[in-house]
Amino acid sequence: MLSRIAARHFAPTRRAADALVSEGILAGSIQITGNTIVDTLLMRPAPARPADSALAAVPWDTHRVVFMTTHRRESHGTTLRSILQQAVDALVRIPDIAFVITSHPNPAVQNALQIARAAAEHFPGRLVIVEPLTYADVLFVLSHCWLVATDSGGLQEEAPSFRRLVLILRGATERLEGVDAGVARLVGSALAAGIDAVRSGEFAWPEGVPNPYGDGHAGERIAAAIHAHISGTGSG
Repeated sequence: MLSRIAARHFAPTRRAADALVSEGILAGSIQITGNTIVDTLLMRPAPARPADSALAAVPWDTHRVVFMTTHRRESHGTTLRSILQQAVDALVRIPDIAFVITSHPNPAVQNALQIARAAAEHFPGRLVIVEPLTYADVLFVLSHCWLVATDSGGLQEEAPSFRRLVLILRGATERLEGVDAGVARLVGSALAAGIDAVRSGEFAWPEGVPNPYGDGHAGERIAAAIHAHISGTGSG
């Protein structure tokens, strides 16, 4: 509805702009600006080390930490249990790896997390299950982790701002820009294979590839375009 009545459209990426055109929006009313979330992340000061004792216990300086979030309904049951078991197995076979896994109140997720909780006492500091984090703590983890494994849409956009590779724990994603750029990979439930691809260098940040979601100047472009539009100096 809003797209039908808006005079200007600010698309974060070329894919988003093409989607608008495919819906019948005039190309001349669309401007690709980048995503404003990138602006926000780059404007924030460096995240402070969290006071949360669980995160404080993670061996950030000596281990490669995987930040993992997985809770989508299509993963509930066997798939989620398999992903968590692969995380536990990785701790056994890879001595310098650690996991920070966010919990979720859904009973199906809580049930599957018993796999990780049962193993956590054998890997103190290396397998940390935390309640949903504050945004400040999420930013700290993103800025200090080695890899992100997630089925969250937002994290797929935020992680590249910290130059973190993303393993997408889904069979499909609506955020294909990261996949197209080579900084995110759809792995479904194959967490172990994704981790091994990063460890071997087969999946690495491509040389010279910028953040596919923006350069931190989206807000400036949007403000300038709006000013031009309302002052009559711009087109459209």
